[in-house]
Amino acid sequence: MIRSQVRRFTRTEYERMAEHGILSADERVELVNGEIVVMSPQAARHAIVMHLIAEALKRAFGRGHFVRIQVPLALGPYSEPEPDVAVVAGSPDDYLNDHPKTAVLVVEVSDTTLAKDRGAKLGDYAAAGIEDYWVVNLKAVPPVIEVYRKPKRRE
Repeated sequence: MIRSQVRRFTRTEYERMAEHGILSADERVELVNGEIVVMSPQAARHAIVMHLIAEALKRAFGRGHFVRIQVPLALGPYSEPEPDVAVVAGSPDDYLNDHPKTAVLVVEVSDTTLAKDRGAKLGDYAAAGIEDYWVVNLKAVPPVIEVYRKPKRRE
């Protein structure tokens, strides 16, 4: 049996593809562990929950932290995910030339992507040393926040 070989992309290659228009501006994608992953469209509930969480975290963390919504984190050579919400140290001015390489807290709001958020994304965030990762599970009744403290990469 012949095994398929998967070609992983680096962040540099991924960013060049975006700059040269190889990745469509109409299709939302992110780089997770070297794979270009299409992001799911957002339902209204997902969008509102994401914004409510971001507002609460802005109040909770205050000065000295910057709450980012759906923008990249530069997590090593093979990952540039765009978490729903990330809290990073510093201010917006600190990130004018490069995306943050870590976060104090990452939150994914999950309705259609629960398996990916508990699997590949959890692994990426754990490998990057992110010590607090939350998955807001909108599929659960009632919805719950799954808290992963000092997460470990799952095999």
